[in-house]
Amino acid sequence: MFRGPAAQRPSGPAAQRPSSPAAPAPPSTNRKRSRTSDTKPLALVTGASSGIGLELAEQLAERGYDLVVNAEDDARLQRAAQRVRAAGARVEVVRADLRDPGETERLFAEATGLGRPLDVVVLNAGVGRGGAFVDTDLADELEVIDLNVRSTVHLAKLVLRDMDALFAGKDRIVAGSAKTKAQAAADKLLPDSLKAEAHRKMAGPGSGDEE
Repeated sequence: MFRGPAAQRPSGPAAQRPSSPAAPAPPSTNRKRSRTSDTKPLALVTGASSGIGLELAEQLAERGYDLVVNAEDDARLQRAAQRVRAAGARVEVVRADLRDPGETERLFAEATGLGRPLDVVVLNAGVGRGGAFVDTDLADELEVIDLNVRSTVHLAKLVLRDMDALFAGKDRIVAGSAKTKAQAAADKLLPDSLKAEAHRKMAGPGSGDEE
């Protein structure tokens, strides 16, 4: 996970108004909420359709971030996005199969084309394949490498080059590969009970399914 400085918010004493009878506050509008939301920090989470990716997206939303969420399965991703929106975030959905380098480039272009800098990036997309190495199909193994390794390096390179000016001496949080990067990110955001549950799920049958 990569973290840049949080979006700056204006501060200072409120302007003094002349004494007058208080007027009722106008009702809020969608347009006003949209402008306010643009001042929030923005996070990108890959592999966000389920598991740790979804949990981190929800945790970021609860901490005041808007989200760009990505996964390969559109139906699951749309359901996940609704959950994240329920936590109070504006959510952009980008379905992309990161095994394809062109799709990785498209995800980056869409995430950075919103007119807002990325403050946090969680590179969580990954799959696993069970079975003895000599028995598994070579094409399947290469797809695992394309998603878990190549796409992570590819997207990290794009993101860090774009975020470099934003760091300005701030700490960089860089998680490891496939499973360990998600675990390291979860350790920073999740309460102990949720971390324990996530670790149990990762160790159980079917934990290698794509997120």
